[in-house]
Amino acid sequence: MSEEDIDGVPMDISPVETPLPASSPGAAATSPAAAPASSDIKGEDTAPSSPMPAKPTPKKRGTKAKKEDGDDDEESPKKKAKGTPTKDRQRKAPAKAVAGARAIARSYEECSESDKKLIDMRDAGRSWVDIRGEWEKITGDKTGNSTLPNRYARLKSNFTVIKE
Repeated sequence: MSEEDIDGVPMDISPVETPLPASSPGAAATSPAAAPASSDIKGEDTAPSSPMPAKPTPKKRGTKAKKEDGDDDEESPKKKAKGTPTKDRQRKAPAKAVAGARAIARSYEECSESDKKLIDMRDAGRSWVDIRGEWEKITGDKTGNSTLPNRYARLKSNFTVIKE
């Protein structure tokens, strides 16, 4: 190729050495600014080069100068304060209060009346539907399908004593 290239525009095709920024890895090895001042290039002493100018700190969001006519359409939206209620709630509060947790007893004697009834009915072979109805009469709490079977299993496992 010649010095003149496409459309008659002169182009310089000689390689250009660009210095790396001081913060990049490997900058000390390849940057001309990092070379010692007393190095010889073709027998000539080089003058110490000036340090690279520091990059300006980027502007933060929302720090644009306001226009004089008061048009704020180009500003980024402001962040909401924590704890501020929104009008469009994604999840609604539960209709009823959540039932309080009941402790799991370590022995049959420590069980409450409702737990004793649960254990006696299940050991007698009653179905979970019958037990759930009786539990609701005794405690007043309506439970899910797996609540009482899980409670029964935990109670039974707590009654087990392993002797060494």
